[in-house]
Amino acid sequence: MNKSLIAASLCLILGACVQQPQSQSDTTTYPLPEQPLLTTGSQVNTSGITMTEIIEPPKPQERIILPDIYQQAAKLPAEIIRHGRYTLVSMSPEEGQKYLLDQLVTVKVPQKNKNRYTATVEQGLKTTLNHTGFALCSGFGQADTATLFSRPLPKVHYQFGPMKLSDALQMLAGPAYDVTLNDITRTICFQSRPVPERAIAPIVLTTTTVTTEVIEDE
Repeated sequence: MNKSLIAASLCLILGACVQQPQSQSDTTTYPLPEQPLLTTGSQVNTSGITMTEIIEPPKPQERIILPDIYQQAAKLPAEIIRHGRYTLVSMSPEEGQKYLLDQLVTVKVPQKNKNRYTATVEQGLKTTLNHTGFALCSGFGQADTATLFSRPLPKVHYQFGPMKLSDALQMLAGPAYDVTLNDITRTICFQSRPVPERAIAPIVLTTTTVTTEVIEDE
């Protein structure tokens, strides 16, 4: 009787030991949360804990300022205000400020030796355009322009002014060239004229009136 009870107890203990690992091996799986789709400008932390999204602000729209001093120059009255106690000043830009070719320039081409004149026309043009807002074209690939740039600068062009910039450029180039301007890049260049203006002699028509007086003898 005692042996049967002991055997039954051992069977129960062994059965419990066999079933215990099976209960520990049972695990419950949970699905991972879905991640939102990333858009342009979004940033995600590499730790996977936080997620931030940066939204770029819309770009401001460009607009044309009005009134236009170039399109409505004749319609805009000159504005004058009192500056200080006795001084009246104009609020409108000067002609040389609106139209850069009308600005006044005073030019002195530098010389290493006062008795030697070795500058070229290109150096004279670059000195003239200094601080005017314009740049001189390279002349590369343009035979006529390259020829002009390589000519020696005349002695009378080493120092001049004040003079309008447009007049100074035409004076330095001479009658054989037209001055060209690229308003977008503000680049000054030159192109040869078909015939120099001084080569065509003006035709002058003159009329002569002859009066003959006949005196008869009495």
